[in-house]
Amino acid sequence: MRTGSRLRRSVSFLALFSATIILSPTLAAADETIEAGRADFERHCAVCHGINAAGNGPLASYLIRKPADLTILQKKAGGEFPGDLVSAAIDGRADVATHGPREMPVWGYRFRDTPDRNPEKGSADQRIRAITRYLESLQIK
Repeated sequence: MRTGSRLRRSVSFLALFSATIILSPTLAAADETIEAGRADFERHCAVCHGINAAGNGPLASYLIRKPADLTILQKKAGGEFPGDLVSAAIDGRADVATHGPREMPVWGYRFRDTPDRNPEKGSADQRIRAITRYLESLQIK
């Protein structure tokens, strides 16, 4: 009985250890994606949406419509983060009334055509996915 118990514990430990090693790069990549999204958000979005994404950026009071509180998107969507809708709002596929005419920064276009375009930061689509993942990490449950 003791030998079987030790064997089960050893097998359980090996399984847990293996899973940790296998998942660690995935978790690290997810952290890097969120960090890249945070950096792009702070550079391109926080001026209106605020550093904490609550719609209180330094330019918010000068806008006709208050920027959205991006920390409650999941709550407003019934508990599921609307990642596709967020990405579409960022890249310009979704028309967001608050953003006004299409002169509002459409980041899909801007990330492809701006001087800060940097291959190390990834493609426009990767950068938009990173911002979307970052916003998902900020959601108030």
